[in-house]
Amino acid sequence: MELTSISVVIPVYNSQETIAACIESVLRQSFSSFELIIVDDGCTDDSGRICDEYVLKDPRIKVLHQVNKGRTEARWQGVQKACGEWICFVDSDDMLPVDSLRVLFEATTEDVDIVLGNGYSLAPESRTIIPMDDFRHKTVRAEGTIGVPWGSLYRRHLMQHRLFDLPRHIINGEDYLFWLRLVFLTEKPVRIVYQSVYNKGEEHTSNCFTWTADYCYELNELRKASIPDSLHSEFLSDMLDDRLENLFAVSVCTPKNEWKSSRYYQDILSDMKQLGRSLTLKQKLFLLLPGMKIRKQYSRYSGRLGELLRFGVVGVFATALHYIIYYFLLLFTGHNIAYTVGYILSFLCNFFLSSYFTFRVIPSFTRLIRFATSHLFNYLFGIVMLNVFILIGMSRELALLPVLILAIPVNYLTVRLALKFR
Repeated sequence: MELTSISVVIPVYNSQETIAACIESVLRQSFSSFELIIVDDGCTDDSGRICDEYVLKDPRIKVLHQVNKGRTEARWQGVQKACGEWICFVDSDDMLPVDSLRVLFEATTEDVDIVLGNGYSLAPESRTIIPMDDFRHKTVRAEGTIGVPWGSLYRRHLMQHRLFDLPRHIINGEDYLFWLRLVFLTEKPVRIVYQSVYNKGEEHTSNCFTWTADYCYELNELRKASIPDSLHSEFLSDMLDDRLENLFAVSVCTPKNEWKSSRYYQDILSDMKQLGRSLTLKQKLFLLLPGMKIRKQYSRYSGRLGELLRFGVVGVFATALHYIIYYFLLLFTGHNIAYTVGYILSFLCNFFLSSYFTFRVIPSFTRLIRFATSHLFNYLFGIVMLNVFILIGMSRELALLPVLILAIPVNYLTVRLALKFR
């Protein structure tokens, strides 16, 4: 194994509060065949000094200082100094779990040029290898963590200047353009790692960014320029999907009269007509909501609301299944055994439905163990309450009904923790 199998590149700008923890997370990696290249992008705080101090502690660290040119240009400067076969980007306010580089490197083969980390974000995807033709469509749609450079490995020969050559004022969506250009530089399939290999810190840029129709129009022009002209028709539908997501972001940041009269919106309508597509009822209702604040609140909470609704559907089904089995078994056995058998069978059904439908994650042995652990409390709570209701005079057939009603909110909180936690 070469001394520098992986070059880790960290662009830094005024990150004195987080950069030490970020660097330490890289140095603590169980995989040691890496170099760490830190690019001080004209920091005006103590970040540069902190980085220089680490050079004295570990010979694998290099620090570059430059006048402020932006995060994208800083990454390019780091890539140019890299010696590793593979490149890994880390942002200065994020951290790597201790086995990240090992997990990513073990996924590399001669047959791939890209290893995508955090593959759980592609749920319900489960393939460990995705052909490049398919992956390009996912990239244009910006699925999951496709569209962010961190948490993945890239073969160094792919790191061309064009990937980083963007207007300085493009500060949101620049990572997406990086990926768009990247996936047309190789025909090799992409390896997917379904483990959490990156701990994202607090997001600042996207949370504070004000989307405008003019900005999105320019972003789309850069998007079209990143895709070969001969393939525009093939990816037009995918481009439209992502542009609609941008449109919804614009609609919560700018007044309706501004974006409805924009070139950006008119182009979307034109392409929808060309593709024979129309907005879904949900999308139409969202854009019809009066006022930016209402649309913003809807955008913020609609995902959780949808999750709750899906939980309700699964919960009703699993609860009904539990009760039917319980009621049937009461003909042959006691209420405790009937409750337990019904719980186990509905539990198995609930696990797969909750994974694929409610929370949209990939079922795994780890999630099954957490799911079972969370349900242990729910089971004990239920069987105690069942016996309480029977003791106070309720019939065995009816006693389970209030138990199931009481268990629903407890079940939602424990199941969500078990399945959503990585």
